[in-house]
Amino acid sequence: MVSFSKFQTQFGLVVGALLMAAANAKIVWDGRLKPGFNATDFDSNKTEYNPAYTRPNIPHVLKWSDILEFSHAKCLFDPLGTSVEVILKNHSVTAFGEKNIQYGFRRTELLPKPMPNNTLYQGIKTFYWSMTPTKRLANLTYDHVPVFLETTTGTHIFDIHYGSPYNWNKTADSAVLSLMSSSTAGYDKVQSLFSVPFTAGVIQNFAVTVNFDKATLQAYHSTDDQALKEVVKPIANPVGVVENIHYGLLRLPLATAADMVHNGYQEPNLEVSVKYCGLFILDGPAVLQPPLA
Repeated sequence: MVSFSKFQTQFGLVVGALLMAAANAKIVWDGRLKPGFNATDFDSNKTEYNPAYTRPNIPHVLKWSDILEFSHAKCLFDPLGTSVEVILKNHSVTAFGEKNIQYGFRRTELLPKPMPNNTLYQGIKTFYWSMTPTKRLANLTYDHVPVFLETTTGTHIFDIHYGSPYNWNKTADSAVLSLMSSSTAGYDKVQSLFSVPFTAGVIQNFAVTVNFDKATLQAYHSTDDQALKEVVKPIANPVGVVENIHYGLLRLPLATAADMVHNGYQEPNLEVSVKYCGLFILDGPAVLQPPLA
């Protein structure tokens, strides 16, 4: 039996470690919206997001202020903040050059501004976000990717999926968020690491720690205002040269075309969205609850 005094000592050590982690926490990218911002700030360099990517530009370029909607959000790490609703429509088609028009995808994603030497993706970084579904409900026969950490080759170090899996050799519950492992070593190696129902009215909080030097991943989750808890212990997870973290919606087509990126089928009259808040990147291991410092 553990004595009460020993329990107090152990508890004190745990609390002390948590407080020290919070005190040493350094936010290296902060996507939380500041009071007094305007929607048009997203069209310029007045936010921490890249105004150039990834928004629809076929048949004409849309402004972020035409795509995004905003409302009050009570997020774990941003209790007085504002949520950003990323909306996907039938015209959400992106072209990366004249010969790479991605008609098979529908996508609208917020990306951080570029940083010198790609420092957001070096050492140990923890990626935070909170998300909720909206009244613009998804057709769950499609595979939706609302968060992904992409490499320069187009593979993902981790991502979140919901809907019907496009190319996994496994079944899945459509109305569930699934955190998936790295695809950099091949899509046949991808595994579901953690799943949780994507329920209306419930805020899903995530933090994913990536050690880019040791190629490992660790994940945390909670709902609403509850402190984060570890849901994936540190595991080997291949990394590549990172291009960017994406917060938004990438909807894959139905598996009906050989060249799914350019020719995949998407239903007409599309309108689906997800709300995000509490987006930031921490240098170092995760802090499980506010305050950060």
